[in-house]
Amino acid sequence: MTTLPNGVIETTVGNVTTYSNDKIYTYYKGANWEGNHDGLKTEVVHIALTDKYPLKDGKLASVVNVKFKLHNTTQGKFTTYPDQAQLITSTGKKIESPTFKSENIGGEIDKGVTKEGILYFQLEKGNADKINWIQLFWPVSDNGTEQRIVLYLNE
Repeated sequence: MTTLPNGVIETTVGNVTTYSNDKIYTYYKGANWEGNHDGLKTEVVHIALTDKYPLKDGKLASVVNVKFKLHNTTQGKFTTYPDQAQLITSTGKKIESPTFKSENIGGEIDKGVTKEGILYFQLEKGNADKINWIQLFWPVSDNGTEQRIVLYLNE
């Protein structure tokens, strides 16, 4: 257990990290990724899962939340669309694109610009707690290239 500078208590058991101020999501320590595609640095900052996301109609939904950070280190514009990502889970679920409330982090990114945003994928049948890994893939450039990554939540 660690107390962070902002007073939040972080507890890690195995690969599962929880935070005292977040009663909805479970964050997975080590379930992150960094890559560089022709000068676009992309980072998956965190993966968080819940079966308790409150919807407007009062029902609870199962959600996978993925935080991205993109930084264009090229001398020109770079086009990428992580907000059009497809998600596949170890439980066999495939979600064609982020479901709701996701931030628009895709499109053209000017040189030197950094964009950050969270994508939300709703699982129709629930059981977020049974997911061991997720696979994400999304268009990276105008020439049809895709980025594919697999992130393991429990080992």
